[in-house]
Amino acid sequence: MSPKHKDTKSQSRNSPAGWIDILFKRRSARSALGTGFRLNFELNLIADEAASRPGGTEALRAAAFQKLESHHDEEAVAMSLLVLGAVGRNAELPLAERFLEDPSELVRRAVKACLFQLRGR
Repeated sequence: MSPKHKDTKSQSRNSPAGWIDILFKRRSARSALGTGFRLNFELNLIADEAASRPGGTEALRAAAFQKLESHHDEEAVAMSLLVLGAVGRNAELPLAERFLEDPSELVRRAVKACLFQLRGR
């Protein structure tokens, strides 16, 4: 791998949008929702990743909002809901509740996990 290519990957990973895109691509809502232990593990990883970066939590919340508004893919919506569960606030309850009647079982499971996390704060 050329040094220039390596620097580009590193910059992408460290840029505000880059690490968020990587987080969304590496995580799977379907996998996270498999068991309670796995879900807690994934939510903790997401929250820790966001907290480890300056402004990371707010940037990740904003990315989740954007994906919820613009995606119709069930995996993207479900992952966005899990991200909100990890780094969101009680004020986001109405946004998450909009997805309670979603036709996708994956999205409904994700919204229930999200709401459980948000209500627990």
